[in-house]
Amino acid sequence: MDKNDFYAIFSNRQKNIHQNEDEIKDSIRKSLTISINSFLIDIFGWHFFSNYKDSYIDQIKRNIVDDVLKERKNLYIHGSVGTGKTTLLLYIMKTILNKRMQQQVENLSLDTQELIDGILFFNAVKLSNLLIDYNTDLDIIVNNTYLFIDDLGTERTEHSRFISGLEYIVDYSYRNGFPLLFITSNIPLENLFHGNLIRVADRLRSNTVILDIQGASYR
Repeated sequence: MDKNDFYAIFSNRQKNIHQNEDEIKDSIRKSLTISINSFLIDIFGWHFFSNYKDSYIDQIKRNIVDDVLKERKNLYIHGSVGTGKTTLLLYIMKTILNKRMQQQVENLSLDTQELIDGILFFNAVKLSNLLIDYNTDLDIIVNNTYLFIDDLGTERTEHSRFISGLEYIVDYSYRNGFPLLFITSNIPLENLFHGNLIRVADRLRSNTVILDIQGASYR
């Protein structure tokens, strides 16, 4: 075997290795995409998820999301009913999950539990019910990487258990740097200073980007 034959065989072997690796990555990507979609459907519901398009999120909002994730800041999203606040939460969650998926693909790893670990979503009414009616262990909530709270202000804000529970969650995030909080509300953050959630607003103000979504309802 001369040198040219040797290099030809070596080159073909290397090509086959890369092809096999690409096939494995593609298979992992497909499996994780199914897991991501299933996770998001469980949270947002099939109808909401199936009608979602990334094109709904303009570049300004995308840049803000990139910045808060990079700088590990909370995000308080304020806007009227139907202006796309929950849609933005879905986009943020997809961004986090897709980044994790890409890391697993590059590492040739397939771990669906690791993919969704540390991501917790609550509608504010459900969160208030857990805190008030079931006296949920708050450490189960705060020991996560990301916490999404949708529609703050629609719950029983007058109840002392809810107030103290939310204060604990926000204060824990403030002191420990996690979980990062992504909150939507029809109420501007500054208005919380005039109600029962004044301590929540005060803590949030220190490490939170406020995004005010203007415009008519899409509903």
